[in-house]
Amino acid sequence: MQVEGFDGPCDYVVRIDIKGDGVSFDFTGTSGCVRAGVNVPFCYTNAMALHAIKSLLLPTIPNNAGSIAPISVLAPPGCILNAQPPFATGGRHAMGHFVTPLVYGALAEAAPDRAQAGSGNDEPRHFPRHAARRTARSPPSTSPLAVTERFATSMGGCTLPHPSNMAVVPVEVWETLTHTTIESKKLVPDSGGPGRWRGGLGQDVVLRNDTGHPVVTLGMGNRTMFPALGMFAGGDGALARTRD
Repeated sequence: MQVEGFDGPCDYVVRIDIKGDGVSFDFTGTSGCVRAGVNVPFCYTNAMALHAIKSLLLPTIPNNAGSIAPISVLAPPGCILNAQPPFATGGRHAMGHFVTPLVYGALAEAAPDRAQAGSGNDEPRHFPRHAARRTARSPPSTSPLAVTERFATSMGGCTLPHPSNMAVVPVEVWETLTHTTIESKKLVPDSGGPGRWRGGLGQDVVLRNDTGHPVVTLGMGNRTMFPALGMFAGGDGALARTRD
C-alpha cells in the first residue's frame, strides 16, 4: 500500500503468516524514515498490528496478555515503522494509523466477511491561539499557543476516523480559542466510495480568519494522493484537499 510521504510516496508492506496457533507480521520492504517528525516507533507499529488482528478475530474480549501471546511483529530497524534515533516520531499517528488498513487488506481474502475496507485518516490541523487577555496574575500577552482541531474523515459505514476515535472540538470553544470562525461544516455526498456497504462520508469545513492578521497553520492529514481503498467490488473513497 502506498501513502503520502514528505520525500515522495512511502511503500507499506506486510507479510502475515499463520502457523498452528501463532500469527506473525513482517513489515520487511516498508520504506525508510523521512525527514519530518512523523516516523513511527516500533511500539506504535506493534500496537496497531495487534489492534488490527484483535478487531478482526476477538473484538469483544478485553485486552489481556493471553490474547496477544501467540502474535509476533517484526519491522526492520530504520524503516518508517521502526524509527531509530535521530529520526523524530512526535507525529507518529499521521503515518502509524495506516498499519491497520494495511493488515486488513492483507487478510481480506482469508477473512472476507470480517475485513474492513480502507479508511480516511485522522486530520489534525494546528492553529495558533491568540491569548491577549489580562488576568489578575499575568499581563497582556500576544504569544500564540498551539491549538489543534481534528477534521476527521471517515471509516467504512461510520463517521469516525479509524483506528482512532478522536472527537472534534466544539465550534464555540474553537472559535473562542483561535479567533477564527467556522462558517460551515457539511458532509460531502458520494465521498465514501460506492458499494454494497458504502463508506462513511467525508466532511467539508470552511473557516474564516478573523484574527486581523495572517495565520499560519500546519496540516498533518493524508489521503491527498492515495485514496482509502475499496475492497472487493467496493469503490475507493474521495481524495482529501485543502484550499483557500
